[in-house]
Amino acid sequence: MNESVMKAVYIAFAALLAGLLLKRMREELSIGVRIGATVLIFAIVIGGIREILEAVSTLISTESLRGYAEPMVRAVGLAFLCKICADICRDCGENGLANGVENAGKIGILLLCLPMVRELLETASELWRIGDG
Repeated sequence: MNESVMKAVYIAFAALLAGLLLKRMREELSIGVRIGATVLIFAIVIGGIREILEAVSTLISTESLRGYAEPMVRAVGLAFLCKICADICRDCGENGLANGVENAGKIGILLLCLPMVRELLETASELWRIGDG
């Protein structure tokens, strides 16, 4: 995985330099280089994501963690997706759109976690009742 990270760093650095040079001549090419580099970096690290998903699927198969691991993995995936999309929007000069994507991601994560929060509050309430009784 470290080799993939190093490749991603090299690609990002090369795209940054190319983007800065192209920005002065033709800005639309600069944006294309940055978006292309982002897609290429994602393609490189996808192997590491597969390893993570396999490890998480093992955790999810454990009965005691099943109700918690899946929403957490979905939340992390949603956070990465929104972050990548927001960064691309910012690279294109669309800060308002980037903020909207980030806010949508935050709301999505809260909605994913809502059943766990509800269960936690119910458990706390039951423990409170046991302590009083």
